[in-house]
Amino acid sequence: MPMPSLTKFFLTGISLCFVLLAAQFLMSLNEAHSQTPAEPQVGLHRAVIIARDRASLSSEMAGKIVNIPFNVGDAFKQNDILVSFDCHLLELNLAKATKDEEGAKRKWESISQLAKMESTGRLNADLAFVDFKKAEVERKTAATLVERCSLRAPYDGHVIRHMIQNFENVNVGQPLIEVVGSKILEIESAIPGMIASGLKVGQKFIFKSDQGEIIVNGHIIGIAPVIDPVSQLVSIRGAIDGGGPLIIGVTGSLEFEGGT
Repeated sequence: MPMPSLTKFFLTGISLCFVLLAAQFLMSLNEAHSQTPAEPQVGLHRAVIIARDRASLSSEMAGKIVNIPFNVGDAFKQNDILVSFDCHLLELNLAKATKDEEGAKRKWESISQLAKMESTGRLNADLAFVDFKKAEVERKTAATLVERCSLRAPYDGHVIRHMIQNFENVNVGQPLIEVVGSKILEIESAIPGMIASGLKVGQKFIFKSDQGEIIVNGHIIGIAPVIDPVSQLVSIRGAIDGGGPLIIGVTGSLEFEGGT
């Protein structure tokens, strides 16, 4: 009776195949589950460190650039010269205006003395005084133009980029250099509107960078009064209470006091 044994062997083989296929399917599910990105933790909100002071500085005069002492990434102090212009002619004009002012002042003082001694009319003294004041204004104007020959740093910071090079001629209002302040750093984030409604100015938070090397405490200093109609997010700004070193542009997560 060989047929029943053959049938039993065939059915046993099919069963083993099903068992192996099922095991392989379960292993595939486990691998897919392990490769699925972890969902963000509840209570954490994306944020970035920003600088309050950031500006693109423009030229106040037309002329030729002769010196850009700070390169991209260099640190500078407030009032350091960031860009210098060729101002030879303006400096000569200032020297002339200064001499003209000195001459007009001496003439007015001399005529005033004569007027006191009644050796000349009061009108001559008044006209000399007007000439002196006109020369004074011209000297101040020339001095202001010379001051514009040097673009100075408005605060301590770093150079982000140059928009011009040495020996280029630029026009009035042309952007020259972009800088960022290094003293006042803040944290900016966008929070879902439903959560933002429970926040208030002064509320504490913890900022942790994505790499984990920066962890600082802070508090909210500003909450936007509107919700973005598309994303339904509200922008907030936070001050940093301590910690460092801090790097502008570092991203991370915020966790508010109370786990909001």
